[in-house]
Amino acid sequence: MRKSTKIVAFWAFLLILYRFFNDLFLHEWTIVECIYEIMKQSLPVLLLISIEYLQINNKKIIKAIFAASFVQILFGIAQLFDYKITIFNYLTHFPFLSAPESTESYMIRSQRICGTEAISIGFALFLGIFIIIAIAAYFRSRKTKYILYIIVCSILILYTQTRSAIYGIVPSILIAYFFSNRSSFKRILSYSLVVLLLFIGFNTIEKSILKFSPRSKFEIGPNTYTKLSATIYGSYATLKVSPLVGMPRSKHYSMIRLGAEELGEIINTKVKYGLTETYHNIIGFYIKNYGLIGIFLFSALIFHIYKKIIFKLDSRTKFMLLGVFIYFIQYAMLHNNALMYSNFLWILLAIGDERNNLTV
Repeated sequence: MRKSTKIVAFWAFLLILYRFFNDLFLHEWTIVECIYEIMKQSLPVLLLISIEYLQINNKKIIKAIFAASFVQILFGIAQLFDYKITIFNYLTHFPFLSAPESTESYMIRSQRICGTEAISIGFALFLGIFIIIAIAAYFRSRKTKYILYIIVCSILILYTQTRSAIYGIVPSILIAYFFSNRSSFKRILSYSLVVLLLFIGFNTIEKSILKFSPRSKFEIGPNTYTKLSATIYGSYATLKVSPLVGMPRSKHYSMIRLGAEELGEIINTKVKYGLTETYHNIIGFYIKNYGLIGIFLFSALIFHIYKKIIFKLDSRTKFMLLGVFIYFIQYAMLHNNALMYSNFLWILLAIGDERNNLTV
């Protein structure tokens, strides 16, 4: 096992263990719930360790990811024509399996596709990650099949109507490309030109997106107002009352009310929804649930994952991993996409040789 993986795994398991005790004693979960949670969080880390230990070929990993993604994409395409085509409808034919009953009504009401997920934000995250992987695969092999994957997934992600997924792809790719290659005046100039053109043409780009994704207007609407305001209010009050370990979940709404009373209105919108408890922001999630200790452990884990990626020798591998990593982090600012549950990210971390490739 690589030294970088040992360090990442150490911080990951330390965070998982801290969350276990916090959930058990502060949030008063049952021991069964806590054990189930620790198993879910440990699986992706164990996948990384296992892949490196078994020294599975990088090409096989990428092929397995594309193969495993086929059903997800297939259901997404089918849902463009009929929202009732969901995997959960097929699961109901098996009496020993359960499925969310609200999925079909959610899709019809919101007109957002969700692939094999229960809601669209999970499918949108998958599509964004998959697009970045396909772009990296095309740069490596120049095979036209990856262009097809990119086109199909780009169309599907519009119909998830998830703004942070749609608008986050290009910036993540540009930042990853810039930091994964050696700098030169010519590259910096061309990079700056692309960014400038995107900035100038953003209104045109947004209008084109809105034709397919009406919910994706780039503004702070009532829904975003609720997410951001509740996160800021709740985080502020939690840091004031119990900064180190956070507050019990039963008191999170009272923290939002306390924060709102003390801070007043911080975001102005024409239409406002009532403030409710939300976990859409990953920073707010850790502050409210696990306090500054949780934030420290999570930040340390993020830093060492980034460091592991930067140590990759191949620039194209580094580009792919940085793109996925940046996309994942920006997505977590408006959707708590649960880093500890993402098998995709942890499997990809095993790809590629690294500098100072020490084993332990």
